[in-house]
Amino acid sequence: MTSGFTVLGDDHRATGYAIELLERSIEAPDGSVFTRDVVRHLGAVAVLPVGEAGTVHLLRQYRASVDRYVVEMPAGLRDHQDEDLEVTARRELLEEMGLVAEHLEFLACVLNSSGFCDQRTWLYLATGLSSVPPVPDGIEEQFVERFTMSLADLVSFTEADGSDVTLLLAAQLAARRLGI
Repeated sequence: MTSGFTVLGDDHRATGYAIELLERSIEAPDGSVFTRDVVRHLGAVAVLPVGEAGTVHLLRQYRASVDRYVVEMPAGLRDHQDEDLEVTARRELLEEMGLVAEHLEFLACVLNSSGFCDQRTWLYLATGLSSVPPVPDGIEEQFVERFTMSLADLVSFTEADGSDVTLLLAAQLAARRLGI
C-alpha cells in the first residue's frame, strides 16, 4: 500500500551507544508538513531456551529505563547492522544463561515500539540445550537471577507492573510450535 507520506529529511539530534535520535520532517498526503522524533536502533535478538521437559530458562535483570528487575529471556543487541542473527542469539544464550543450543528456530520478528522507534527484535526458540559457564558481558548481566519455569506456566505469566512483551509473545509462539 502506498502511504502518500513523504520523508523530507532527518535532522540528527543525538547518538548513543545503541541508538540515534532524529527529528524527521514528513509531508502528509494533504501537503501539510510535520515533524516526529525517531529513534534508530541496531536491532536485537531474543532467545527462548526450552529444555526437553518443557522447562524454560529465564532471568531477572535490572533495567535502568524502568528502574527495576524485569523477567526476560536471554536477549541482546546485534554488534553491528549486518551481524548474523543466529550468531547474536547464540552469543546471548552463552553470555546471559551459560547455555549452548543444538537447534535454533526462528519464531518471529517484531517491531518493539513503531510509534517512535525502528527497533526490530528477532525471536528464536532454542532447544537441545547444554550447560556451560556463563560469560557475562556488561554490569547488569553480572547481577542477574537465573531461574526456570514450565512453558505452560510462562504462557499465562504476567507481572502486575508490566511484562516484557517479547517474552510473552515468544512463549505463545513456542508453545504452539512445541504443541504445549
